[in-house]
Amino acid sequence: MKYDMHCHLDFCSAPSLLADQLCADGVGGLSVTVEPSGFLRAKEALSKVEGFQAAAGLHPWWINSNKAQAHLQVAALLEVLQTTRFVGEIGLDTSAHARASLEVQVFVFRQIIRACARQGGYVLSLHGVKAVGVMLDEIEASNVLQDNSCIFHWFSGSSQDLMRAIKLGCRFSVNSRMLASGKGKEYAKVVPLDALLLETDLPQQQSEASVDDLSAQMKNALSVAFDELARIKFATREIEDVTEEQKTHLAQTLAKQSEGLLE
Repeated sequence: MKYDMHCHLDFCSAPSLLADQLCADGVGGLSVTVEPSGFLRAKEALSKVEGFQAAAGLHPWWINSNKAQAHLQVAALLEVLQTTRFVGEIGLDTSAHARASLEVQVFVFRQIIRACARQGGYVLSLHGVKAVGVMLDEIEASNVLQDNSCIFHWFSGSSQDLMRAIKLGCRFSVNSRMLASGKGKEYAKVVPLDALLLETDLPQQQSEASVDDLSAQMKNALSVAFDELARIKFATREIEDVTEEQKTHLAQTLAKQSEGLLE
């Protein structure tokens, strides 16, 4: 069994069909959302699919620039968090894609992770772009990692941020696009194996591909990421080939870690 620990099944027009097809082919995972309303749709669509869990999120790109409206978005998310223990996609982003200021984003992120810290038992999938240091400050101040699991999806912070996140006990989901870059390879090499997970970050929001095509894309992306991660972790200058025993060990380790989070 392979696990996609950060995907967006609700971006598909038929998420339940896509989930069914992936599960039939031995793929499960965590389907994150970008707004509370999206979570409610995803939860209903995936309610009869055993291999996938839906996570309730408020992506930084979707946070309203008006603080009063952002308050309402947070309130809506905190309400649905009473019905799930999976949270995502949440985080901070100071790139041109974000509408809300960093101040508003921090307010939103702080409210969510502190609510999780008070309750405990959550799995959080995190988005961080050009603000990972601030996220780590908030994570550390909230003590959210004491009784919850935090997964940085497609980590893009500095090397100092990475070492700090590792020391705090964060986990990291990696995808084929991340591992195609030199920086991504170096980061995956540094992260302990027991802190790594696979992801695809698919489907894309504007995709009009069929369920069959999306399923094939996601399975291929997982396979590419797995093969590249195996080379990163086990291949050397002297020995370029990865043995079947090493691949089996990696597959079992990733599956065990994913299953533990999704239970």
